[in-house]
Amino acid sequence: MAVVWPSKNNFANGDVLTAANMNNIGDTLNVFNPTSATNGQVWVANGSGSGSYAQIASALKIMKPTSVAVGGGTATINADGSVSFTNATGTKSFNGVFDSTCRNYLIVFNLLYNNTVTEILRWRVAGVDSSSSYQNQRIVATGATLTAAQSSSSGAFIASTQNSATDPTVTNVWVYSPAVAARTYSRAFSQAEITTAQTWDNAGFHNQATAYDGFTMVDAAQINGLVTVYGLDQ
Repeated sequence: MAVVWPSKNNFANGDVLTAANMNNIGDTLNVFNPTSATNGQVWVANGSGSGSYAQIASALKIMKPTSVAVGGGTATINADGSVSFTNATGTKSFNGVFDSTCRNYLIVFNLLYNNTVTEILRWRVAGVDSSSSYQNQRIVATGATLTAAQSSSSGAFIASTQNSATDPTVTNVWVYSPAVAARTYSRAFSQAEITTAQTWDNAGFHNQATAYDGFTMVDAAQINGLVTVYGLDQ
């Protein structure tokens, strides 16, 4: 869009704009109308000389599950897409959180456990878990003691939880290309207090060329708290 205001286009030092110059705005003056915006929006150019108001883009977006199933207790899918657990027992399965809109994902767990258990994840598609061909390498730090272990298992290790009604076990799990028909890699970092702060750092892969749309939490505990799945916007 060409801007013709002011109309004078041969300025020299000392020039003064006349009223005619200043009034000649025609219909080509670019004006941002703030009344069309909502709180928190900014002007976003469209690359063609114009634009519109929009929310600031985030690299992370919450992936709202299509459904969540638990063996007992309740799982509530919140309006923002996070999932709240209340006295949930048995396996806890998330469906419809991985898709082609994102390549990689972050799952954030903030949970209270009634038992000290090893939490593992199994990748799933169309409501069916994959329970073999997982490889895990983990490093565990407890006080001044550092241990390492490698294993094959029926799921991806993510955490050693603590038994507490007040102190959560917090875990971040990065999942790489789960919705692609190739190996699914994961990296989990978990922290629990136990008696001293304990951390788990676990890397692993699932040796199956399968595209998954969800996951199942496998543990022998009752849990309360929040789980949120974020897609990394590409």
